[in-house]
Amino acid sequence: MKRVILALALALAAAPAPGFAQEAGHEKAAAHEKKDEGGLEIWKWVNFLILAGGLGYLINKHAGPFFAARSAAIRKDLEDSLRQRQEAEANVAEVERRLATLESQIAAPARG
Repeated sequence: MKRVILALALALAAAPAPGFAQEAGHEKAAAHEKKDEGGLEIWKWVNFLILAGGLGYLINKHAGPFFAARSAAIRKDLEDSLRQRQEAEANVAEVERRLATLESQIAAPARG
């Protein structure tokens, strides 16, 4: 987290401060602004590339392990649920078997 904050601070420090326009009546200021417009455009692209590269690096670094761990957890949960289902089906079969013989068990003591 500290690295991300440091990288963001460095990127913001490297970005030039936006120039403020002079009054409309000064032709010299307008000419100077047009001259600086090309330079600012380059810095905007450089800043964008730094940001996009940093985000791409962080996503590439952390997304793979995250999704691998998540896939393993899902796979484990599926295996556990399959095992629990098989146990539940075995319990149901046992209960049905006991219910099937219940009438004969009830009738046997009454006869004797």
